[in-house]
Amino acid sequence: MLTLEVRGDMEATPWTQLRGGDYAMGRVVSAGLVRDGIAPGKPALALLIALQDGRHVVAQTSVELAGQAAAYFAATDIVLEVATDVQQGA
Repeated sequence: MLTLEVRGDMEATPWTQLRGGDYAMGRVVSAGLVRDGIAPGKPALALLIALQDGRHVVAQTSVELAGQAAAYFAATDIVLEVATDVQQGA
């Protein structure tokens, strides 16, 4: 079973896996759908991540989990504060 851990505030609850400092930084440069990415009939969201050293990584999760994560993020205080600031012209 595929799972996805979602954190609403990385400053308050950072990833414990990164404590040792052995990781590469990158940015998401592209996103796409893979029809049978997780299993036949189970589409995946694929993210292309460009690492600072020039290499690339492809990460996938199910479209269903990505949608659930997006809904969760949209309801967090962080996103709602930014949306309020934008609406108020800040």
